[in-house]
This record gives sequence, structure tokens and C-alpha cells, in this order.
Amino acid sequence: MRTRLVSGLAVVAMSAGVLLGGASVASAQAAPRVPAAVVASANQAAVGKTTIIVDPSLVEGLGYYGIQSLVLFGTSQVVDGYTTQTFDVIGDPTDGTVEHRGALVLADSDGVEVLWQLVIDNNRRVVVAQDNLRGRIDLFTFGSNTSAGVPLLLTEAGAAAINRGLRLDGVFTSGITYGYVKTALNA
Repeated sequence: MRTRLVSGLAVVAMSAGVLLGGASVASAQAAPRVPAAVVASANQAAVGKTTIIVDPSLVEGLGYYGIQSLVLFGTSQVVDGYTTQTFDVIGDPTDGTVEHRGALVLADSDGVEVLWQLVIDNNRRVVVAQDNLRGRIDLFTFGSNTSAGVPLLLTEAGAAAINRGLRLDGVFTSGITYGYVKTALNA
């Protein structure tokens, strides 16, 4: 098993996100089964977009461990040197929650972690996701707002889910900054 990163090298991001069909996950790794809820969300009307600017040190850490990032039913691109991931907002955000279409997927030659039904819960200041095995988990908490957006900090449950899915030994830890999030609703 791989062990925790030394200080200064962070590792939590879905950096080079591509559609699952275009991913080149190592041949030893089978493609994950796409949950029915992810496929069903593809037909829901978008009412806005949420964009995450992935922390650059996380992008570097993923590369170090050979971890690929996949974005299902969303987009990932590099803009001005920064990796951004964008998801359509679906549902009714007036209740303090922002639901998203698609999923985040982390994959390497040892495993896959699929996180879907992503919901920003502004009332609790967390991002909730459906995990492969544990059900609903608090994936990220919010840091203090910055000009780049609201920092997303990995939770203990989120770190455990990713470590388990990728068969890692403590590489992902709580408190790591994943990126900075902003949501814009359609006018």
C-alpha cells in the first residue's frame, strides 16, 4: 500500500477530468459501473452551473500517484493554467441546497472511487455525495470565502472513501484543499 504524502505535496483532486468513455485508466482497471441516478440526471434541465477551480498542488499530487480524474456529465478543462471542473445545477436551489448533474470519479491502476449526486448544502456548509459503499457522506466542508471562491476542504469521511476506493493507505487526509467553488444560476 502507498502511504501518506510528505508535507507540502497535497493530493485530492479530480484534475484532468475527461468523460469516462475517453479515459485511459490502466488496462488492469475495469471501468466503474455508472450509477443509474447519474444517467437519469442527464435528462434534467439545468438551472445554472457550478465551477470548481482545482487547487494546483492537488493536480501535481494526483500526477505523482498516477491518479486520473474523470468528470461524468460535466466538463473539465484548463483555463489560464488552472484546471476547472463544471457541473450543471439541477433541481430547485431556493431551499439552500444546490444539486448537480453527474459525478466525480478518481481512478488509478488499483481502484476506482465514484462520487455522485453531488449536493452543496449551504445550510450545513458542506458538499454531500453518494459514495460507492458508504451511502451519503459529507465529502467537503467550506473554508472562508476568497476571491477565487469558497475553498472546499476534504472531510474525514471523504478522505476515507477515496483512500478505500483507490486502495491507498492514508494518502488522502481531512483538511486538504480540493479547490475553490462558485455557483451561478441562470437569470
